[in-house]
Amino acid sequence: MRKKNKKHKIVAFLFTIILIGIGYAYLTANLKITGTTKIGNARFDVHFENAQKRYATSNVTFSSNSNSNIEPGTPIIKGENNTELEWEVTLNRPGDRYDFSVDVVNSGDIFAYVDYNNTFLTYQIGDEEAVTISLSDFYEDSSILEPLNFDIFLSRIYIRPGEIQELGGYVTLKEDITNEQWESIRGKTIKLNVNYCFIQGEESEFIHPGSMDVRFDNPIVNSIGTTTTFPSNINSNIPIITNKSYSFALTDFTDHTLEYEVIFNSIDDYYDFSVDIINNENYSIGIDELRISVQIDGGEIITHRTLDEIIRNEYFKWTFDDSYDNSFITISKNHTVHTNLVFSLKDNLTEEQLNNVLGKVIKVKYFFEYSKYNQYTHDQM
Repeated sequence: MRKKNKKHKIVAFLFTIILIGIGYAYLTANLKITGTTKIGNARFDVHFENAQKRYATSNVTFSSNSNSNIEPGTPIIKGENNTELEWEVTLNRPGDRYDFSVDVVNSGDIFAYVDYNNTFLTYQIGDEEAVTISLSDFYEDSSILEPLNFDIFLSRIYIRPGEIQELGGYVTLKEDITNEQWESIRGKTIKLNVNYCFIQGEESEFIHPGSMDVRFDNPIVNSIGTTTTFPSNINSNIPIITNKSYSFALTDFTDHTLEYEVIFNSIDDYYDFSVDIINNENYSIGIDELRISVQIDGGEIITHRTLDEIIRNEYFKWTFDDSYDNSFITISKNHTVHTNLVFSLKDNLTEEQLNNVLGKVIKVKYFFEYSKYNQYTHDQM
């Protein structure tokens, strides 16, 4: 009798464990995307808004859209909490590219950040079976999407209450693909879906001023165009520097911002300056992000997040020296890089374009973000 009771107790215990496991699995499955939840008087609400097609090469095509008010190629915001982004695109030639963006909006009262382990990328090529992988795993091995190049990025993984961040990304068909790869993807619709996980955090866990000793210093104006001038309300033509250091998770970061205002009065005007990037740490660092924003005569601020966007600017061009290869720069430990940059008008502007820009105050801001580790894989540079 005792043996029978003991056996029943063991079965009951194991059954209880199974129920707890099922309950825990159900709970975590529903918490992977944190939506609008009331916690006392505080509210957690992080979601996507304003999805846009930013750019597509001429041969890129899109699936038909039932809503004629939405531009073809615009990503669809989905999911119960609007934290899911989906788009379909057909890349018809090697080298084709599609760029997109969406705003990440923290409408709540709680500091939040991205959990990359529970943020999932699902991709499907043609009628093949869809594959789902976490973004953490994808950044560990991006070859899973061969022959595609794909990236999606935020300037930071955290977002403060009331803040809006732009999330950008792109997908390209590599130019150096094999005939076999081309036949496997030619004419097929590529469907991508990213299901983001935003979770509650404390700002103190992420931001610790002075955590990395890397900074801009010694800005110098090398030369300017013959008729280049500067607004009367500024005291110097030397760029203004802002440095800020912080850290989160296993990663230390430093933000650098350079800002200046200039007036071009002829097509040949330019602004040539240099700045030192000083790394006082005992490890190498590298650029994780470069952004350039431009504002003409107090108008709309246009922010460029990729090299393609920088090149496509309607009026301006930026020329970096050899210390920056337009994609990534590394600075060895206890080392200083002296970098030079020339800002000028594009060649062959039309008369209408010149009228829109000549004699106007042009405000330019450069944002550099450096890190000791890659922010996705945490591998040391």
